[in-house]
Amino acid sequence: MMSRKSKTSKPLFLPCLIAGVVVLWGSSFVLSKFALEEIGAVTLAFYRWCFATAFFLLFLGSRGQLGEARAMVKGDPGLFAFLGFVGISLFYTLQNLGLKYSTAINVGILININPLLIAILSAFILNERLNLTKALGIVVAFGGVCLITLNEGPIQLASRRLVGDLLTLLSALCWAIYSVWGKRALARHEPLLVTSMAASFGTIFLLPMALWEGMALPSSAQTWLLVALLGVLSGALAYLFWYAILERMDASRAAVYLFLIPAYSTALAILALNEPVTFKTVIGAILIISGVFAAQAGGKEPVR
Repeated sequence: MMSRKSKTSKPLFLPCLIAGVVVLWGSSFVLSKFALEEIGAVTLAFYRWCFATAFFLLFLGSRGQLGEARAMVKGDPGLFAFLGFVGISLFYTLQNLGLKYSTAINVGILININPLLIAILSAFILNERLNLTKALGIVVAFGGVCLITLNEGPIQLASRRLVGDLLTLLSALCWAIYSVWGKRALARHEPLLVTSMAASFGTIFLLPMALWEGMALPSSAQTWLLVALLGVLSGALAYLFWYAILERMDASRAAVYLFLIPAYSTALAILALNEPVTFKTVIGAILIISGVFAAQAGGKEPVR
């Protein structure tokens, strides 16, 4: 842990970490959208997490923590297999499918309802209190979700965008499940170790799914570059930045900066993909962010 003096001696270090997380996580939706033009949703998730897992394992090896990671998994292999399957395999497969059928703007906004889903699951599974402020935030954010998913008018089950939005909501639910069940591991182990082992299991589970999909090798260097960027930067490095932020400020304060991610991802999607943004999308995004913020203010748990 750094001393107070060392923290204040580098005033720009923390803002740079925060900006890095926002840019890396916010860019992932647009980068994935481009990569999905050549490879499938599951295949992209598999290649991405091959890069991320390799980075994590090399990083743990450089710190001499591989033995600690093995012992941790040996103590409860079922838990880490479950976390890898839900939090990596299902989460990123569903998110990529959402991006395939919907827009990067919608996915970047809708995925950020996961803190509300965490609050709901925690109330039912962990018996955590769901107070009035949290409940109000959930209702407000749900209104925003409805505005975005019904942006094209009345519900049409054949609508590709609606299918993509619903798959995105399912991916957010997977992250919420991962977060709630992961509390058991995080209470005893370093977050980096838990994430690294979940990534390892998730990559293993993605392999047969990718083979079933066809697992085509990208033919262009550009797609390989996108996959590497998603794995090493948006996948692994962003998590390391996030943990470094949490070491230097309270989780509740750090979580506020995550609200910049949908704003950044939306702006990037407009510029890079020329995606349209409607009045309903803007209002829906405001309602979701306001609802998540209200739920955050009503509880003590971090949002991610």
